[in-house]
Amino acid sequence: MASSKETYCLCGQPYNIGQFMIECDCCREWFHGSCVDVKIYQSDDIDKYHCPKCAQTYGPSVLKVPTNNHRSDRYELGAEARPAQAGAPGWVRALAARPPRPLPAALTRMRGQDFTEQFVRDGGFTKPILFSSTEGLDMKVPNSATFTARSVLRYCGAQFEVEVIDVRKQATLRMPLGDFVEYFETPPEARAEKVLNLISLEFSDTNDVRKQATLRMPLADFVEYFETPPEARAEKVLNLISLEFSDTK
Repeated sequence: MASSKETYCLCGQPYNIGQFMIECDCCREWFHGSCVDVKIYQSDDIDKYHCPKCAQTYGPSVLKVPTNNHRSDRYELGAEARPAQAGAPGWVRALAARPPRPLPAALTRMRGQDFTEQFVRDGGFTKPILFSSTEGLDMKVPNSATFTARSVLRYCGAQFEVEVIDVRKQATLRMPLGDFVEYFETPPEARAEKVLNLISLEFSDTNDVRKQATLRMPLADFVEYFETPPEARAEKVLNLISLEFSDTK
């Protein structure tokens, strides 16, 4: 592990084990993905990474060339005769081409009041259940018209680490919530056939991370924060409103 005195990247910050970094194949320097606009889920598609400086001499990064669209590893060699794997684009297209099941056979419709422990005990939980309203479910659901993925950022913060499933590879990635929200808001046709799934994120009773609050801290700590590049501040916004030091020797 690098010592605390060693610095990396364009931002000149020390090594951080919890932050995704990528190595330039030309200069062999390491860069934070957030500083060079490379997401962790995009790194698998890069064959040779060129940092911004080296790209001026050697050209842009070189991407891997896909060899198939029906396997979890789209760069797998000799995959022509191998069967399609769940989650791959070819498998999804084949599934979409199949006649849909009649809706009544595919799910159960019921009232919230009727969804009880006894109901599950008697009939099991074998189909998706569609409730016409939240009445009787004894739960609060945000207003879908105003509560979006970006609303979650307000509570958890962009650097909050989440576990995301790469559906095609059936593999788990750990990534900042901010990166996932950016992916989520990207039109499907611009996602390079990536399918990422955030199954669960519990944040009940979490306070707004950007709420107004007053802190007392050593001036040296604030100066260190002030001199830190904005992209390396983990989205913290500190404001020193007033500091009176007239006639101070």
